[in-house]
Amino acid sequence: MKKVRWGVLGVANIAVKKVIPAMQRGANCEVAGIASRELARAEKAARELGIPKAYGSYEELLADPEIEAVYNPLPNHLHVPWSVRALKQFIIRCRTTCTCPGRCAPPKPANTYCAKSRWR
Repeated sequence: MKKVRWGVLGVANIAVKKVIPAMQRGANCEVAGIASRELARAEKAARELGIPKAYGSYEELLADPEIEAVYNPLPNHLHVPWSVRALKQFIIRCRTTCTCPGRCAPPKPANTYCAKSRWR
């Protein structure tokens, strides 16, 4: 099975200390990119975690056709707007170029998943 190429929106502690290391241990995950509003912070996190790509904006990560899924560790007030943007980007991408072969059919509600978790 081909690994799913993940992008991470932000360099929050929960992402860099817990979630990304766990994803990197997973058999079906590849963390392919990390974004921050400041490129230097994304580059630092990418270097420390062995992530191949760093982006200086969330938009840049979402526009990368190599990213197939997104983990969103942004503050709560940014979860919905950035999750919606990510979902829209993937639906548009799958409708127009299908850059994720074998994973994208024309989007249908049954093929689209959005998950939210909460750390306590």
